[in-house]
Amino acid sequence: MIRLIASDLDGTLLNEEGMLSEKTAECIRNAQQAGILWVAATGRSLKTASELMRTAGVSPEYLLLNGAEFRKSDGTLIFQKSIEESCAQEIIQMLMEKKLDFEINTSVGDFSTDCEFCDTARPMPAVEKIFDAQIKIQKIFIFSEEQNKLKNIKEFEEETRYHSYFICNLEYRNYRPTGE
Repeated sequence: MIRLIASDLDGTLLNEEGMLSEKTAECIRNAQQAGILWVAATGRSLKTASELMRTAGVSPEYLLLNGAEFRKSDGTLIFQKSIEESCAQEIIQMLMEKKLDFEINTSVGDFSTDCEFCDTARPMPAVEKIFDAQIKIQKIFIFSEEQNKLKNIKEFEEETRYHSYFICNLEYRNYRPTGE
């Protein structure tokens, strides 16, 4: 008997409009009614993933931020793996020096250097404030729509000792903690 279904959202369950179709939502609800635990596994934060699911009328468990968080359907935190502070500081400092845009997903919400591109994030506070407040960072998302900046991201990836942690895509790079 199937006891758990886990599925990615973007490029898998979401349609061309970036939404869950009614047919897909119905399948998820039927599985849950049959006693099957359904998990949305995604690189997204709880805010954006839960909004999509709520709109579709489903309430899965969540494996978020490329595995950095696991949450119950009501948002209760079960597991969280943060990026080591010294590592996050080094990466953010290098990104700022190279003038690359990025978003950070933290224990207190999402922040971005470009809130127009990442419209669900708040403006990036001074980096010192983040680390002085001991805010935990789960994911750093580097992005650009400009070809010359994409080249800078590639160079950044090659220069940093963290290059093995980047997930490649033509439009962005992710940094996330390694699993244990």
